[in-house]
Amino acid sequence: MNRVHRHAFVLYFSLGPIVFSNVSASPLSKVDLWLPVSYQHHYNQLLKAAKMVQSNPDCYELFKGTLSEHRSSLEHPIFIFRCRTERREIISVLVDGNTFQVTNLLEKMHRKKEKQKQQAREDDIRKKQQEQKKYWKICYQQFKKKTRLFGGLKVLTDLPPVPNISNTGMVRYRINFEAKSLQKKTIRYKAMAKANALDKCEIKIKPL
Repeated sequence: MNRVHRHAFVLYFSLGPIVFSNVSASPLSKVDLWLPVSYQHHYNQLLKAAKMVQSNPDCYELFKGTLSEHRSSLEHPIFIFRCRTERREIISVLVDGNTFQVTNLLEKMHRKKEKQKQQAREDDIRKKQQEQKKYWKICYQQFKKKTRLFGGLKVLTDLPPVPNISNTGMVRYRINFEAKSLQKKTIRYKAMAKANALDKCEIKIKPL
């Protein structure tokens, strides 16, 4: 592949929504700009694209601008620019040589990573919800054992109750219920359930 034009310039661009206006001229120095011979008639478009990209401040040092060959055709060139950020990350920017639409590949990567993080958070929530179901199953079985001798028992709390989860992963439930005393008097109670393992749940019952 032959190189037909070589210039250099300083490039500046941002990772935010990319909007360009009033593109100003800038000396092109220390940057490798080139196109294959068959695309040399698009060189002015390459320069225009470079000047557009340079308006964004997050590209600290541009070092190359060329043709993205697998994305391009002779009638429709796509240019790719590479530069370093202040953190020395290598980032790429695509510019459509006909429409001059800009695509920031690093921004796409960040969006993908954020989507992956969001998916991980959702997976973690689902995992905790599944664990809570297991906790509740164990605690409810324990609650029925603890209250099997209460006469006329009536649960007042909607089941399953909303769990209280501590930072350490401790899961607590409160169940209000009423039962009849030996004298047939209705007494209200609260059962406090505490689970910290899938096979263990402690329950304490007190009158309200």
